[in-house]
Amino acid sequence: MLAALLHDVGHNGTTNKFHVDTGSELALRYNDTSVQENFHSSLGWKLLQESKLLDNIPKSDVQFIRQSYIQLVLCTDLAKHFDELAVYQGTTHGELDEANEEHRKLIAKMVLKCSDLSNPARTFGVTSYWAAMVQEEFFLQVSCCCTLTILGRPREGLRLALFSIF
Repeated sequence: MLAALLHDVGHNGTTNKFHVDTGSELALRYNDTSVQENFHSSLGWKLLQESKLLDNIPKSDVQFIRQSYIQLVLCTDLAKHFDELAVYQGTTHGELDEANEEHRKLIAKMVLKCSDLSNPARTFGVTSYWAAMVQEEFFLQVSCCCTLTILGRPREGLRLALFSIF
């Protein structure tokens, strides 16, 4: 539940590729790997610590919660979607065993991924609202890329505008 609530906390409306291509502070901090997801995971955990929500839970349980939380947030990186799906399919072979801890982790990842990607399955009003929000993020990202062109890096700005969205 914590991962579902915090998996996009602090999202700035740009893609991982944009961060990597522009050499942003986040890309540098997270070594160009799942940049946004690492940021969300880190910021979300910091907020949990500040909230003191986990203060009365035994340290060993908090460590387990933290590792699970990190794995779940990182699995929302769409660049790794098909790899995660292949692991799920290869591990379960179509059979799920609730007693198997690895299967439970995979189920949690798939539930989070489904909820993260569920907007097209919602009512048209909700779907169109979120589609407009995502479209606005992409336009802002392109605008930012074009600003790089104005700042004297025309090739980089144009390349980013065309390719950093995908």
